[in-house]
Amino acid sequence: MNPLFGVAQSLKNRDYPVLNKPSGLRFRFPFATNSLTDFSYQIQLQPAKLEWITGCFIDNSLNAQQFQLILADTGQIITVPGYSQASIELLGLNSDKVSVRGITTGNLDITVIFLNYVPPSANAIWSVIDPGTIIGTITVNGSVTALPTSSAPINGSGTLVAANASQQIFAVNASRRLLQIYNPFVNAQLTNGGVIAVAFTAGIDVGDPGALEIAPGGSLTFDGFGIPSSAIHLSATDAGAVYSAYQI
Repeated sequence: MNPLFGVAQSLKNRDYPVLNKPSGLRFRFPFATNSLTDFSYQIQLQPAKLEWITGCFIDNSLNAQQFQLILADTGQIITVPGYSQASIELLGLNSDKVSVRGITTGNLDITVIFLNYVPPSANAIWSVIDPGTIIGTITVNGSVTALPTSSAPINGSGTLVAANASQQIFAVNASRRLLQIYNPFVNAQLTNGGVIAVAFTAGIDVGDPGALEIAPGGSLTFDGFGIPSSAIHLSATDAGAVYSAYQI
């Protein structure tokens, strides 16, 4: 009887206990301990009370380099990328001794757990690195500005003193991360409706090309990407129009 896969079944003519429950054997490849990049070993299954191995778990999660496991008896080769773990189905081995070979250039001991069953998640390899994590060296051309994770908003709120007269409320700001302008509803009571125009250059009034008009009760917000770094100008249809404006 020579099954290739699955949980171990009974074998005749064995001089050690036969176990039919899932079991495993932990083995550590001593790459760092022995300063090696290629290590071969013949594992004795009998002391672990395993009849054979048909699966394995490979922990290469702390190693930046790939790890390669080679089973000499079947010729099966398994490659696990750096910073990864794997659950693999093996070609069935029912010998008392299993010849294994591990290869990596990473100076780190690698743990492999050999199993006498096929794991439910067999033939899966997954990374243990957060998707947002950057590994290695990044080359940047140009200047890099470190932005604070949080900061107090700058209040530019006020009153537009004249009708149809552009008024600067914020100067040029290359580090601007948020711009929000609000036209209070109270401006609706003004004679000409209290509409406010937002522009990125001086001299643009309500109704002119390039004006971003905000009706009373409305607002305009720039955040995330595409935030203007230019000076911010406002004008209104009525003198005395109030506004709320903040930038970060």
